[in-house]
Amino acid sequence: MKKSIFYLLMFVLSFGFVTSCSSDDDDSGATQSIVGKWNMTQVGYLMEDNEEFLINISQLCPGKNFTEVEFFADGTFRTEQYEEDCIQEITTGTYSIEGDVLIGFELGEQTGDSVLIKELTSTKLKIYSLDEEEEDEAFILVFARL
Repeated sequence: MKKSIFYLLMFVLSFGFVTSCSSDDDDSGATQSIVGKWNMTQVGYLMEDNEEFLINISQLCPGKNFTEVEFFADGTFRTEQYEEDCIQEITTGTYSIEGDVLIGFELGEQTGDSVLIKELTSTKLKIYSLDEEEEDEAFILVFARL
């Protein structure tokens, strides 16, 4: 059952990218670039009935976004996170994109074995982080372009 849901999710995601493109739609996920700086605005998870449960992220440190991610055109990324004690943590790495799969991107314990790009527009990035051992569970991260 877990594999069936996973394959259905993969099919729906890939179908959505194919059908959402049109010649007059410049805001579709398939044509937008992930390159740029993003601020995490929501986190959540995919519930058993495939409904998303999302909560807004509040600013923990005055004047600082909780988590910012910057993707560069050369295939590298940089994350800047502020924890409850307002200590800054910076990580860097490399990434690539194959279809709707974001490969190599890690954001601490918030990303699993597989990261799917659920939505990518000029202003919004939504990813599903899947754990291979728990295929029917997805952690959701939502970012707004800065």
